[in-house]
Amino acid sequence: PGTAPADPGTPGGQLHAQGRWAAGVLTLQEVAIRAWGAELSSPSLSWDSLQHQASSPQTTRLQVPGLAAELTGTLTEHTGQGQLRTQLRDAATTVQWLGRLPGVGDLTRLTDLTAPLAGQAQLDLAWQGGWGRLRPISPPAEAEAQTAKTEALPALSIKLLAKIPNISYKLPAQEATKIQDLTLAVQGPLEKLTAHLQGQLHQGSQQAHIDTQWQAQWHTPSRWQLQAQTLTVLARPSA
Repeated sequence: PGTAPADPGTPGGQLHAQGRWAAGVLTLQEVAIRAWGAELSSPSLSWDSLQHQASSPQTTRLQVPGLAAELTGTLTEHTGQGQLRTQLRDAATTVQWLGRLPGVGDLTRLTDLTAPLAGQAQLDLAWQGGWGRLRPISPPAEAEAQTAKTEALPALSIKLLAKIPNISYKLPAQEATKIQDLTLAVQGPLEKLTAHLQGQLHQGSQQAHIDTQWQAQWHTPSRWQLQAQTLTVLARPSA
């Protein structure tokens, strides 16, 4: 237990945690990490290497410039339950922060944005069930036995809601694009996910309203099926 400085190359970095390793389980308490303008804190985190279980029984919080996230829950091969909430309050501030991170500056420049990404967004994700069915398929000799074992595992169900009240960006040789009142809702077990996307796009003197529903079916970790159920696009000049 105790406090230790982060990597010397991390300005102002600090790590504090009390930890214990016993019987294959790593437990960390009073976790506080501060580096590069970001802060991660959690009253308790654990990793069970035998059960492959990650757990954050109390709220783990991440704060970076312009963005905040909260995570609570557990996830194992067989079971799990939890939620993740992310709030992007100022996209421009977050992009600027990313550009200052080592090795990320070149990556952010590859986006070719001639005007900063700006706006707000929110994402909420809840899950129920384990990750066992996502396990990669074994070689053919073992595939049949693994498939039977995998199918016996409980299904993983998710409920995702993403909202973008306003996001804008500009690419070279193009007029600025604005995304407004966009909502994406995804829910159900992996075997039968449903998705509903609606929102408005504005570019120059044109605007479009999109409303579409999809269904995604998971068969194996490498085989998905996506089917459009409805698709409506209404385009017209901006008022």
